[in-house]
Amino acid sequence: MAAIKGSLALLGLALVHWRLGSPVSGKVAAAYMACVWVLFAASTLVWQLAFIPAAAILFHAGELCALVLAWREGSRFVRLGRQSR
Repeated sequence: MAAIKGSLALLGLALVHWRLGSPVSGKVAAAYMACVWVLFAASTLVWQLAFIPAAAILFHAGELCALVLAWREGSRFVRLGRQSR
């Protein structure tokens, strides 16, 4: 399970790295990085078999936070695209 969560955290890091290749505000970049680091921290807790319930909550909270952030940011881009036309 730790390897699966670690792989998902690496995938999240790759996606954030790809996203930060485009212009983004400092607050959004910090939020993305915080979400990824929460994923890695939770994966580490699972790997060490320490605080498994807390690790599960942290991992899913970080994952949900990143997904909501990307969703909210995507809707902002759609609005910007419609305004510029």
